[in-house]
Amino acid sequence: SKAFPGAADFSIVPGIPDEDSTEKMEHSNIIQEYAVFDSNRESIGSVLLVKTQGYQGEIKYLIGINNAGVVEGITIVEHSETPGIGTAITEESFLSQFRGSQAGHAEYDAITGATISSTAVISSVRNDALERTAALMGE
Repeated sequence: SKAFPGAADFSIVPGIPDEDSTEKMEHSNIIQEYAVFDSNRESIGSVLLVKTQGYQGEIKYLIGINNAGVVEGITIVEHSETPGIGTAITEESFLSQFRGSQAGHAEYDAITGATISSTAVISSVRNDALERTAALMGE
């Protein structure tokens, strides 16, 4: 997976309500969490499937965060952003800035001309994915 290069296996973490559930949770934009394992079946982190509101509609992305709270990777899996403008959120030049950043301790750059779309992803990474990871790590 582009969200966690080097992972050998994934398993669904139970307990997160599905999208259609009326059950509330602290981080309601997290659709699903996956435990990530290396080839020895040792836990090495989590991958989160997260949704956020973009300019044209919902954006869904996968973000991999290791046990030290560092982003391993991120990939946009679904969006309806404007072709040639908002679709810049899927480009490596935007996504690469997240890799290697520490949970809750990073600054990210929005995309000129696609400010709403890119800011939506940045805000979601900060407020949903990285906060969730910090909570799991006991920070």
